[in-house]
Amino acid sequence: MIPGRLTTAYLVLGLALGTEVKVRELRFDQIADEVSSGRADAGLLIHEGQLTYASSGLVKLLDLGVWWEAETGLPLPLGVNAIRRDLGEDLATISAVLGEAIGSGSTTVMRRSPTPRASDAASTVPPPTASSRCT
Repeated sequence: MIPGRLTTAYLVLGLALGTEVKVRELRFDQIADEVSSGRADAGLLIHEGQLTYASSGLVKLLDLGVWWEAETGLPLPLGVNAIRRDLGEDLATISAVLGEAIGSGSTTVMRRSPTPRASDAASTVPPPTASSRCT
């Protein structure tokens, strides 16, 4: 189960497991239920599903953020903000609001307890294989 073929999560999954993985699309907030009910063997969870999966009796097989960091040494980019240049004077206001939001998010992340690095999880997360299956 995947949340969509054009999501960052699915594109990174393809890099981790290869393009031969059999998938089926479903709205992101329905994937955990699909897996916990047995209608799917595995699911690619995004948004709050990454935080709540255990309450559905699910276990993490692969953390794509950890995998990406191990592969690249960089955090996984999850989004891009773009602003049209023709907005004129509004451009400065929009840019300031986005800057404040990014700054607030960065501050929140820095206040959290330390995040495990890829090297911490390398021994507990098996490497993905091309034969891994997601339906």
